Amino acid sequence: MSEDPEATKQLMAEKDALVHQMMTEIQTLQKNASEKEKTFCKDLEDLKDERVSNNQQLVTKHQAEEEPGEQHQDKIREQDKEKEALEKEVEELEAKLQSAETLSGCQEKKVKQLTELKSQVIETDTTQKQVETNKLLQEENSTAAQRREGAQSGSSVEKSYPQRSRLM
Repeated sequence: MSEDPEATKQLMAEKDALVHQMMTEIQTLQKNASEKEKTFCKDLEDLKDERVSNNQQLVTKHQAEEEPGEQHQDKIREQDKEKEALEKEVEELEAKLQSAETLSGCQEKKVKQLTELKSQVIETDTTQKQVETNKLLQEENSTAAQRREGAQSGSSVEKSYPQRSRLM
């Protein structure tokens, strides 16, 4: 069971290319996850700061205006709606942050799987090299045995025809 050396070389080159591609993909995924997490955290902090500022402005407006009757009630309702909208935005950003953290966890799992796959590829490569080495040793032993048999059969021919070998 001998293998084509060119096919073996091609398979090894393809394996190396796949390992390189996997490592590049791992690095890209890690970089993207880190960037997304930073962006979400910054957006969340900005929104929280904006919410605090808006709430302070609303309190200040409310205290300063003190309008009677219906106008005052309309302003309060409008301010409550603005406050609810801001709270909803904060909740949405927090959900996005949670999603980014989940994505980061998934990418970590993929990195682990790719690392395990790389280990398996290396182990397979080592096993393949051992098999090839064993085949070469068997071929060398077989060739040496054939040479010994050939040498022994040549000397037995001379023994069976001793007179002829003397005449020559």
